[in-house]
Amino acid sequence: MAASRKKYIDNILPLTEPDESQSAKADQGELKIAQVLSTYSEVQKAINTLRSAGSALHAKLPSTYQTQISVNADLFDCLETLFKFQEDNVRNQREHVILLLANHMLRSEHELDLRIKEATKFLYNKVLENYKKWCAFLGRRHHAVIDPALEFLQLAYPCLYLLIWGEAANLRFMPECLCFIFHNVAYELNEVVLPPHTSLRIYPSAEGESHFLLGKPGNFLMTVVQPIYNAVRAEAHGSKNGTAAHSSWRNYDDMNEFFWSDHCFTQLRWPFVPESDYLKNVPEDHKDYSKIMSTAQHSRDRLSPSGESRDQLSPSGESSHLNSPSQTSSKLTNQCHTYQKQATMKRTDSRRDGEREKRKWNLVRASKKIGFKAGFVEQRSFWNIFHSFHRLWIAQFLTLQVLLTLAFSDGNRKPWISVTDRDIQFRLLYIFVTWAALRAVKALLTIVMQFTLISRNHKLLALRMVLKLLVSFAWITVFCLMLAWVHEQRVNDKGWSAEVNLLLLQFSWSVGLFLLPDILALLLLLMPWFANITERSNSKVLHVLAWWFHTRTYVGCGMHQSLIYSLSYTLFWLLIFITKILFSYFLQILPMVEPTRELFRLSHVQFAWFEFFRNHNRFVVACLWAPVILIYFMDTQIWFSIYSAIVGVAIGLFSHIGEVRNLRQFQLRFPLFASAVAFNLLEENHHLTEIRNVIKRCVIRSGLGSQFGQLQPQQAPKFAQLWNSIIKCFREEDLIDNEEVEWLKIWAPSRDTQHKVEHHWPCVLLSSEIVNALRQAKNCRDGDTRKLWNKISSSQYKKTAIQEAFYSLKHLLEEGIWVKEAEPEERKTLKKIIKNLETSCHDYKFLEKYKADKIEDVILHVQVLLAILLQKDAQKDAHKSRITKALLNLIDGLVRDLPKEQSHSNGGNQSGQNTTRPTHNPTTQDSETREDQLLEAIQVPDLKNQDILTQLHRLTYLLKTKETIVKVPKNTEASRRLAFFSNSLFMNMPRSSSVKKMMAFSVLTPYNDEDVLYTEEQLCKKNEDEINIIFYLQQIFPDEWTNRLERVQRKTKDRTPEDTKENVLIDRKSNQLEKTKAPTLEDTKENVLIDRKWASYRGQTLARTVRGMMYYQHALELLAHLGDSRRLETSTSAGGFDEQQISIQEKPAGGFDEQQISIQEKPAGGFDEQQISIQEKAVARLKFTYVIACQAYDGFSKSDHRAVEIDNLLREYPTLRIAYVAERGTGERKTYHSVLAKYDRGSNKVVSIYEIKLPGPFILGEGKPENQNQAIIFTRGEALQTIDMNQDNSFEEALKVRNLLQEFNQTKDERKKPRILGIRENVFTGSVSSLASFMSAQETSFVTLSQRVLAKLLRIRMHYGHPDMFDRLWFLTRGGVSKASKAINISEDIYAGFNCTLRGGHVTHNEYIQVGKGRDVGLTQITRFEAKISGGNGEQMLSRDVYRLGHRLDFFRMFSFYYTTVGFYFNSLLVVLAAYAFLWGRVYLGLSGIESPIVNRSFNNAALLAALDEQLVVQIGVFSSLPMIVENSLEWGFTAAIWHFLIMQLQLCSVFITFSLGTKAYYFGRTLLHGGATYRASGRSFVVRREAFVTIYCYHSRSHFIKAVELILLLLIYAKYSEIAQNNKVYTLMTVSYWFLALAWLLAPFLFNPSGFDWLQTVYDYEHFQEWLWRRQGVSTRAEESWEVWWNEQQDHLNDTGFWGRITEILMSVRFFLIQYGMVYRLKIAAHNKSILVYLVSWTCVVVAIMVYIVVARAKDKYAATKHIYYRGIQCFVILFVIIVIVLLVELTEFQFADLFVSMLGFLPTGWGLLCMAAAFKFILEGTPVWEVVVEVARLYELIIGLIVLAPVAVLSWLPGFQNMQTRILFNQAFSRGLQISKLLSGKKATYRGSY
Repeated sequence: MAASRKKYIDNILPLTEPDESQSAKADQGELKIAQVLSTYSEVQKAINTLRSAGSALHAKLPSTYQTQISVNADLFDCLETLFKFQEDNVRNQREHVILLLANHMLRSEHELDLRIKEATKFLYNKVLENYKKWCAFLGRRHHAVIDPALEFLQLAYPCLYLLIWGEAANLRFMPECLCFIFHNVAYELNEVVLPPHTSLRIYPSAEGESHFLLGKPGNFLMTVVQPIYNAVRAEAHGSKNGTAAHSSWRNYDDMNEFFWSDHCFTQLRWPFVPESDYLKNVPEDHKDYSKIMSTAQHSRDRLSPSGESRDQLSPSGESSHLNSPSQTSSKLTNQCHTYQKQATMKRTDSRRDGEREKRKWNLVRASKKIGFKAGFVEQRSFWNIFHSFHRLWIAQFLTLQVLLTLAFSDGNRKPWISVTDRDIQFRLLYIFVTWAALRAVKALLTIVMQFTLISRNHKLLALRMVLKLLVSFAWITVFCLMLAWVHEQRVNDKGWSAEVNLLLLQFSWSVGLFLLPDILALLLLLMPWFANITERSNSKVLHVLAWWFHTRTYVGCGMHQSLIYSLSYTLFWLLIFITKILFSYFLQILPMVEPTRELFRLSHVQFAWFEFFRNHNRFVVACLWAPVILIYFMDTQIWFSIYSAIVGVAIGLFSHIGEVRNLRQFQLRFPLFASAVAFNLLEENHHLTEIRNVIKRCVIRSGLGSQFGQLQPQQAPKFAQLWNSIIKCFREEDLIDNEEVEWLKIWAPSRDTQHKVEHHWPCVLLSSEIVNALRQAKNCRDGDTRKLWNKISSSQYKKTAIQEAFYSLKHLLEEGIWVKEAEPEERKTLKKIIKNLETSCHDYKFLEKYKADKIEDVILHVQVLLAILLQKDAQKDAHKSRITKALLNLIDGLVRDLPKEQSHSNGGNQSGQNTTRPTHNPTTQDSETREDQLLEAIQVPDLKNQDILTQLHRLTYLLKTKETIVKVPKNTEASRRLAFFSNSLFMNMPRSSSVKKMMAFSVLTPYNDEDVLYTEEQLCKKNEDEINIIFYLQQIFPDEWTNRLERVQRKTKDRTPEDTKENVLIDRKSNQLEKTKAPTLEDTKENVLIDRKWASYRGQTLARTVRGMMYYQHALELLAHLGDSRRLETSTSAGGFDEQQISIQEKPAGGFDEQQISIQEKPAGGFDEQQISIQEKAVARLKFTYVIACQAYDGFSKSDHRAVEIDNLLREYPTLRIAYVAERGTGERKTYHSVLAKYDRGSNKVVSIYEIKLPGPFILGEGKPENQNQAIIFTRGEALQTIDMNQDNSFEEALKVRNLLQEFNQTKDERKKPRILGIRENVFTGSVSSLASFMSAQETSFVTLSQRVLAKLLRIRMHYGHPDMFDRLWFLTRGGVSKASKAINISEDIYAGFNCTLRGGHVTHNEYIQVGKGRDVGLTQITRFEAKISGGNGEQMLSRDVYRLGHRLDFFRMFSFYYTTVGFYFNSLLVVLAAYAFLWGRVYLGLSGIESPIVNRSFNNAALLAALDEQLVVQIGVFSSLPMIVENSLEWGFTAAIWHFLIMQLQLCSVFITFSLGTKAYYFGRTLLHGGATYRASGRSFVVRREAFVTIYCYHSRSHFIKAVELILLLLIYAKYSEIAQNNKVYTLMTVSYWFLALAWLLAPFLFNPSGFDWLQTVYDYEHFQEWLWRRQGVSTRAEESWEVWWNEQQDHLNDTGFWGRITEILMSVRFFLIQYGMVYRLKIAAHNKSILVYLVSWTCVVVAIMVYIVVARAKDKYAATKHIYYRGIQCFVILFVIIVIVLLVELTEFQFADLFVSMLGFLPTGWGLLCMAAAFKFILEGTPVWEVVVEVARLYELIIGLIVLAPVAVLSWLPGFQNMQTRILFNQAFSRGLQISKLLSGKKATYRGSY
């Protein structure tokens, strides 16, 4: 390496030589690991290869410049000098490349020289694969050509690309832009190194002059990255934070897709042309900014003479250069910053002026700019659903037309018989007219939506758009004319003559030509390999042929699946279509035929209002058919869900999911489990073929065969240590207690039993086995010992328990309790007895010589002896005395009771039975003498000796009889994890390689400002019921809290009354209520911190995520240790379990320093780190990297607890790294740097490793993907796992990461390696509350189940979960792991899956490994989350990714994609629209009076009513329940699944699902129509505090409350004015689902709100609501404080909506006028007058009412405070006026007082409709007096709606007992009980700071 010019901090590899001061301060442990890594031959070879390549490149440089570069410089040093990359970028990528090369070499067995060549070739192909494909796509020769004489270039090119990528900042989202930059930079590198006759010698452009070293470091950033970044930043600013129309600005995709055409070479060129529209197409308000950018580009413009790209120049061509001072770029950048600052200062702070400024923002018209939008224009419209998935909707419409034709033609016959009728066949031919018309609609939509793409460079695009539209209209004309001719000829010939058949034949030929594209698509579906070849081909002939069908794009080619998979999902969808068609025909359409005909035949209907269109009932028919049609389009989603559940369960069964469901099954399969662990996780010396691998897995699952069915002896120590590590992890996580640890761990065998017992199993498996064996011995009637032993040996557990107990007891009685030299008579007697027992067992004569029924008495004597031995008695003599007495009792039992024959002779006999008997009966004195003699010979076992203590405990547990596997472990989470871990090892997974040979990977976690560790204040803060989080967690996790107290050796009985409060708890062992001290935080910093950790590890915190992800490192260290057989043989303990490590250490003697308290009490690896060597830690360090992307870390103050806690995390985990953005300087000189930091133990602070300067602020789009992007350059390895802040991991799952990474090398499917490995998620927050359990159930049914089907059958799985593992090198060259464009990429993660699929990648789903995940636990949190996801799907509907997938996927795969992404949310919207259509249609029938003749005609309408009502029930019931039931049945069993489902229903799960349906529908529809999707921070804390009514109203008013009030209003009107509704039974059956829907939307936020029905709090809510409603808007007033602020925020989406969005909003508001129109004619005052004047006059009432309200409101504002008498006078005048009007109406007309209530019911919806229209015209009305009127009227309506919502809440709060029932529903039983107890004791307040 070149000599360092400053002090550097190394990251993983020691690539710099530290000075003496650094060496003295360095952490010795980390230093040793780094030194070990540097000694790896692979690492040394990679370093030497870089040096060799650097020397070779140095030798190729001109002699003038060789002196400028050090002779010892490596390849990166040379590239840094040539192209002026940043120094830290070079250091970062140097280590990156060395690690990639070294890890790849470690996986090979060849010679080292050959391995480095293979690694270099791998890196070259992997990094430059996309670049080569890009060059081929553009038809250009790539510049990464390898010259055999210049082998170093094979390594130089990927290094150069990575350097460009590392410095590209935001341009990393634009992969083809990087290809363009690399293409030109590589060309310039070739000019330097290649011989003169091969290319021109044009020096690197980043130089600025004709010398390599002229200019400052970092010049590449300023001259190459900065111009494009400025353009991207200007576009991002023009997006107005995502609120501007997407068609008016360019996002990351537009900026990238510019490089998909030759325009990048002809217009942008290299170096960049400043006049290029790509760089200067910025908002008009930024023309000065664009001018500065243009000047900056002119300063370094060096165009070739012809303006062509240099890869097209001839070898003899020349180029010109324009040089400028080196300081120009920095000065111009400062001018840019100055202008931006000035532009920012010009903005007004006023909200109103700001909104006007947004409306006045005008961008340069795209139609006037070349390449303004590239490839696609995002237009906001509901038509996008058809535009993107036109094939799906064409199929739906055509199927509907066929069904309607068959039903209305002859509905009495079966449809398959009707199609044989020639007349019906002719009618069916009209579907081709419809088909052509739909094609015309598609062509017209393409023109309207993509019109701005048309320019002089896209003439062919315009030509194709026009031709497609013309051809579509031509086909419509042809089909209509030909069908008309056929009809006319048929009429003339009065039948199907030969001429008619000839015309039909001609029509058939026309149809064949029309269907030619679809026929070709079908053929390509049957020949996927041919389709992929043709689509990926760069043949111009094929491009011309494909031009008509679609635009040639760089992505979206070659996505066809293999024939087997294509046929499988085709059959799946055909089954769904058949079911849907049959259901729709017989249950939806056919029952509607006869009622429709009756309605058309119905004439002379007397309407109850003025009839605009007389003598027809078409609108009535439309009202009846509207919900049917909506349900028809929606119900495919239901059938897809049902069949997916069935197929998913079938796939799960074949995948061996659910084979081990509980601990009983785990116990029975534990030996097989041990073999499976050895087979899958512990490496073997030989490799199996695929067939032998499958056979061995089958043998392991079944347990057949002696070789594979049992654990091999050489693997037993490895398995024992691995198993004990898992158990130790459980203990550290407080899932089990110390006693359960003893039961579960595998004990180290003693010397006496080591070779005599075949296997050593956990005690819990051997419990009760000895007692069962004794029972068998007692029942053995024939006394055959051999037969008895064979029966016992059939159970491996019984055999092991007996052998181990016998030999352990033998060692104890013969050696363990005696002084070594002592040989008393009793010791000799015991040896003889044991020898005789052993001999009799060996000779199979035990039952002949001994009494089986007396063995139990002997065991009791042994248990007494063991209990005394385990006692810790300070008085040694007394302890010996007790041991002696117990031993003598045991000898007496063995001698007197056990043998069958008793002999009193002194001599021995042949049987040896009497040799142990005393020669006389002992008296009391003899006994005392005997005991005194024994005291000298007895040796008390040293309990400090771990081996002795282990053996005594082991023997004690073996002889216990009460514990069983069902009870150990008691914790449900521990049981679940053990069951899943054991089950997963019987599933199909790749064999793991050694740790050294595994693929290296990284984990990346984005972090913003979430909780790192819960603070003491958060845990102590109490809610209205005196409940805080720590108490809440103690009730939710009582066993874990008790285990935590036991672990830290702190017990509640040691506390004083001053430090705690009395409480009633449940003793977990006795299950009895007892009065004890409630566990609270102790008033010391250390104990408070311990409790903070315990609580944080049960929440969704960064500390929990880091702990879980760091299990990877500890798992790799353990696996590396187990892989080293030599070290394992020298290990003293097979288990590797240190009991002393369970307890936390005492407080250090030097005092307590909170800064030095680690986040974790001890390493979380689950094993003894002392057994792990430096070499094993080094190999784990080489394979795993963990980076936290904390963008705001530099902005945290030193006193910020988050900064302190993050520093503690870095201190605790030396390998943990944090990446953040640092701001340096202020004002115009402010710069931004991407920094990687670690904790340096030597200096005891966080130090930066790399600081890479950025071109500007890094957040230009969505924050999370930008945060990931700035940190991804610091990750390492070939795989990358993106882990979110709400996720966790477990040690046992981390052990399987090697197997998972092997999936990247699997090529089973179409010979394509996967690019994303999907991972199963387990929701760990399911036990927190009922809502959390609902979310967990949804995760199981809609995620786990559907992902399985999507990946295994439908082949359309995307990236839905953060734990997915990415092929890192593949993705970093293709845009990264997410997209970041503002607003449209708000659901940033799923776009990684879209991008992967479009670029030909393959995504799998693996269920043998899982990662924990936390979900939202409160309704408000859930609503925010679902609003974000729904809005994100609405934005996806506009995106180019969805459009291209909808067009490029084959027909059936496109269906799968639609119904699992945006289609799911669109169908949720259709369900709600169907409910509205049904109710509004029924209200129309009731108010219009047409329902009366319908009832009088008495035609059958019951089928229609049943179908409509059933559909909503199916949607809410079966659609949500069936997947949940079948998946739970698979994993838990059918009975448990049904019980869980019933419990969920009792907890009002259906209410929650219905409420969630409304959330999805509202936010998806609003986003699709108006936009406004934004990131909504849901918050991940526990919900124990009650949400105020105002907060609930703010979140749910528009999405649910308004809709619920509307539905209730419609239901009441229908009940009042409908003839059918007069029958209560019919009305109830018709509307029960809609009442449930309305009430669920109205009451769910209160049902799932803690203490939501507390009467006193409800009163306070009403008062607070009044204050909030009438408080005026202020400068800094928030929405939670003032209704006006909130109301204005609710209109924000209308401020930025388009023209058609406003029109749609107005049209939807017109529906409210229908109620007034229908009800005014029902008033008594109308006197049955049906004139239109009645309706027009009614509007005067509306106007007068508004005027009266305005007068009163204005008078209140003007006179209420200053001139109160005037205000009262005006009120009196208004009241008198109203009274006079009412009196006049009563006297002069037929007015009745009932008309007042009816009028209010009719006029209130009209007023709301007017308010909705006024909001749509806010941009016109705001600032006028009319708007002030609108605000006041809106305030009145909010008051009315708020009272309607609050009224049922107040009634339920008043009812006694309802509050308790609600709490029981919301929380589990333990917390409900604790809550009531806390209320009783709430008067006792703790007085100290740490109390909870």
